[in-house]
Amino acid sequence: MGNVCDDHPIVDLRVLRYPQIWAGSLLAFSVGATLYGGIVIFPQYVQGALGFTATLSGELIFVRAAFIAVGAPLVVRLSTSGKVDTRYLLLTVSFWSGSRNSGSPG
Repeated sequence: MGNVCDDHPIVDLRVLRYPQIWAGSLLAFSVGATLYGGIVIFPQYVQGALGFTATLSGELIFVRAAFIAVGAPLVVRLSTSGKVDTRYLLLTVSFWSGSRNSGSPG
C-alpha cells in the first residue's frame, strides 16, 4: 500500500498525457511569462538600455495599459457579433498597439 500522497496527489501530472491539457498548460505558461515580462522586465529594459527615466518608463506602461483598457471592450463586442474572425482581430490589435508604443525617450 502506497503513501496517501502517492494515491491522491494534489496535482496529478498524469493528466498532461492528454494533448489538449498539455497545450493549454503551455499556453498558460506562455501568457504568464509574457505578462511578467511586460510588467517587470520591459521597464527595466527601457530604463537601462534606452535611457528612459523612471517617469517615462511608467508613462509607457500606462499608455500600454490604457490601450488594453479601451480596446478590450471593443474587441469583445466585435468578436461576439460574429462579423469579425477573432484571430485576425486580436492579431491586428496586438500589432497596432505594439507599433503605437515604439519610439525614443522625450
